[in-house]
Amino acid sequence: MLKIKRVSAAFLVLMLLLSAAPTLVSAAEGGENEESRVDEASKTLQRRVQVMLRIAERTADRIGGFIEKIRRNDVLLKSLEKADLLDDFNGNASAFEEAKDLLDKAKALIEKGNYTLAMVKVKEALTVFRGAYGTMHRIIGELTAVENQRKVEGLIVAVNRTLERLEEVERLAGEADGETSDIIQQARELLNLTEIRALIKAGNVSEAAHRLAEAGRLTAKAFKALKAKAEERLAQRTERFLEMIKYIQRKVAEKIRNAGFNASEILEGAGLGNFSGTRQRILEKIRSLNCTAIRKIIRRDLKAICIRLHRMRKTLPLFRVVEKPKIKDILSNPKIWINKTVFISGVYYGWKSPKGISGPNYTGPPETRSDWIISDGTGWIYVTGGRIPIGWMHRAEKHRRFESSRGAMRVAVIGTVKVKIIKGSTVPYIHAKLALILPGTAKVLEENLGNETAVSKHRHMLMVSVHVKIENETVLVTVKVTNKANGTVVFPNEAYGVVIERKIGDEWKIYKKPLSIRKSAELKPGESANVTVKMHRPPAGAYRVVSAGWLKKTHQPVTGFAEFSLP
Repeated sequence: MLKIKRVSAAFLVLMLLLSAAPTLVSAAEGGENEESRVDEASKTLQRRVQVMLRIAERTADRIGGFIEKIRRNDVLLKSLEKADLLDDFNGNASAFEEAKDLLDKAKALIEKGNYTLAMVKVKEALTVFRGAYGTMHRIIGELTAVENQRKVEGLIVAVNRTLERLEEVERLAGEADGETSDIIQQARELLNLTEIRALIKAGNVSEAAHRLAEAGRLTAKAFKALKAKAEERLAQRTERFLEMIKYIQRKVAEKIRNAGFNASEILEGAGLGNFSGTRQRILEKIRSLNCTAIRKIIRRDLKAICIRLHRMRKTLPLFRVVEKPKIKDILSNPKIWINKTVFISGVYYGWKSPKGISGPNYTGPPETRSDWIISDGTGWIYVTGGRIPIGWMHRAEKHRRFESSRGAMRVAVIGTVKVKIIKGSTVPYIHAKLALILPGTAKVLEENLGNETAVSKHRHMLMVSVHVKIENETVLVTVKVTNKANGTVVFPNEAYGVVIERKIGDEWKIYKKPLSIRKSAELKPGESANVTVKMHRPPAGAYRVVSAGWLKKTHQPVTGFAEFSLP
């Protein structure tokens, strides 16, 4: 019985062990699965942290590069400062640097295997980056708005300035021709401030800017047309001024002649001789309509002529009271000639007294070392002071020293007789009011009036032919210009410098100028060009066509003309 009980107990224990075996196996297997799941989650988190870190680093590089570009752009920094946005930018840049420090900390945590805290740091950095991007976007937006506002304000200012310029052009135009008036009106319509403000308000700034640019172009076109008209008027005024100078010269010559002097000799000695040749030379330059040449004429040639005429007119009263003694008369009795105005003509001797001719007892200069000697053959005397032209003395002395083989230089002086006691001797001399180099042996001193020989050499190198066709009250003049020179000829406009002149009395006056673009044209040797000029009801009489230009290499003026008559 006892044996049966023991067997039963052993069987129960065996059964319990058998039933517990799967459970233990299952528990062991469950522990191993749990550890596997933990490892997989850790690896997944690691991968996620590393991916997020790379994304954050790329974001940091982009934002950092953007910030660095702004820092290197001084103009942009100044714009931020003017818009009161520089502090926001600097604060945002500081926050960005702090976020980059978070990424460095995240890297260190990843190396230690603390992926959870590393993910927190990366997410914090990305949040800062997101804020930095938003702030940057806001700053740029505000700056763009400020810049756009400035552009709008600048556009309005530019419109007002263009309007002011247009008003100035309109004022200068006066009663301009129809074409110029139309151009001005078109520009004014484009610059309507009410319409431009409406376009800007509607956001159509580009259209407003386009209207401003077009108005500026039209204003420049109108000004260019006015400039061309002004240049033509300048040429006409210069011609009238030349006529006035010619009239004054005639009056001066008449007064000198009435005083008993050789007017031609006196005027030529004063650099006012051969005025007809000088006038013709100036007219040729004017007809070329070369504005630079005209200004040069006014500043140099006409100014020199006017200065000489002014000096001569101031000395005209002297011719009415002047006496014409011989130098020996003054030397023999100097006291009776004291303070008298005299006219002496003779030979220039510079600073060396002539041999064999009597002079003062004291042979040195009475006033200054620049005093010079004049001799009329009866004696010699010193001349001092006076209004002597610039370079006169140097040129006269150069002739005496280096060109005496051509003959003595003839000079004349008008001045007052003075007397000075020097070393017990009574020394008479002449205080000059006017000193002249007379024509004859020496060349007349003309101060840069041009080279007549050079000009003459290049005249009439253009062959001009004319064909006239009369239709009712309209006359069509077709002009053919041919370059006969050896070099290229440049013309001031596309009409090849053509003007039509009408003969009035003994003078040729400009009658018609063809309209043309102020753009230079050229003719090579042997080339020809045609120009047609339309005239409405021209009066009967003699006419001529003049074409004027200049040689391209030497800038010497060249001309050609052809005459015709109208019934």
